[in-house]
Amino acid sequence: MNRIGFLAVAACALLAGGGAQAGYSWSYSTTDCSVPSGGTACSMTGLAAGTPTLTTTAYSNTNGSSTTPDTYKLETAYLSVYSGGLGVTNRDAGSGPGQDLNEGIDPEHSIDNNQRYDSVLLNFGAATRLTSLTIGWSYNDSDMTVLAYTGTGNPTSNLANLSYSQLTANGWTLVGSYSNVALNTLQGINAANIVSQYWMIGAINPLVDTASTLTTGDDYVKLLSVAGDTTTIGKQVPEPASVLLTGAALAVLAWSRRLMSARH
Repeated sequence: MNRIGFLAVAACALLAGGGAQAGYSWSYSTTDCSVPSGGTACSMTGLAAGTPTLTTTAYSNTNGSSTTPDTYKLETAYLSVYSGGLGVTNRDAGSGPGQDLNEGIDPEHSIDNNQRYDSVLLNFGAATRLTSLTIGWSYNDSDMTVLAYTGTGNPTSNLANLSYSQLTANGWTLVGSYSNVALNTLQGINAANIVSQYWMIGAINPLVDTASTLTTGDDYVKLLSVAGDTTTIGKQVPEPASVLLTGAALAVLAWSRRLMSARH
């Protein structure tokens, strides 16, 4: 290969290299995600060195006092880690009027949609594209709903003012609802390749996905792991290093073309 051909190939390699993405996975276990008694959140890094820290917080629609819990606002719930993954106990647990009967007792120690809708909020600290999730335990049914925050600012400061039915009008995007998620098997999600720092995963939630038909019977699941990659695709602004690489590659291509024109 002559010098000009080598420069052109090098330029193309620079351009291709600028779009590289790093894949990561986060596994919830008693060692990676330790929650104290009565805790609502945990933070952990992933399985590989350099994995961004993931903070996970439990939520449920328990902030209300009327006879229609579906209108209740979101508030933090109690997070637990089991061998099968994350479980949630909401603040309405009890046997009194208006309380969530049997909440916190098997199977309602999981992420469930019996009387209240449990979910977990995932904050990756940086733009992340989730690609799959895994559950390690289920009971009765295992339909799930996933959302991503595509609005501006930090959504956690406003969650206590919103019900589930208000999320999509306040910056949250429905990623999808998934039927009969299998145990210990990667469940692909996010076909639209949405990128977000904040994600919400829960049992199937018709308050969010009003068109879903996956609502027969109650769903009980424990979230075992999630996987995805950090990326600069979509509307993300390229990092300075990426801009410099792209500029250098284009400059090399332009120079090689001038040399070729001068020889002919």
